[in-house]
Amino acid sequence: MNSLRIKQLTILIIIAICLLILVACSNDVAKSLRKVTYPPDFTYTEPAQVRSNMDELALQMRLLDQALVPPQDDDELAMERQRNEVLTSLKEMSKIATELSAGNGGSNHPYMQDYLRDFAKKVDRAKVNASFAQPNYYFAGKVSGGCTNCHRVVR
Repeated sequence: MNSLRIKQLTILIIIAICLLILVACSNDVAKSLRKVTYPPDFTYTEPAQVRSNMDELALQMRLLDQALVPPQDDDELAMERQRNEVLTSLKEMSKIATELSAGNGGSNHPYMQDYLRDFAKKVDRAKVNASFAQPNYYFAGKVSGGCTNCHRVVR
């Protein structure tokens, strides 16, 4: 009888430990735990958020590629429309890169941060060159290939 009681108590303790581990791994508990364990300026980016931002970045990359195709007409309206499309894509990319950037305390994606800084600089340079009276899209074309720099290394 005593042995049965010990088995039941052991099973109950194991179930309680499993439930505590499950609760501790939930998103809300993990989020509040990160506030205590990481420095205040450390940026923790959820994997789902990174995927969402990268998907949006890929969409903007596609739109930029399409906008960089020279217009069939050489009229001023078509050229201005192209410049606006290029600048809109570049501004969105800059915004996404800012969202993904870490603070001074670092991030849980350190390899991404190294390449993200370079990518943001390329986007800014492309924006400046695309906004000239005579737009220069050379750097916008280099931004278009910017994803391969990081993903080639990471894969």
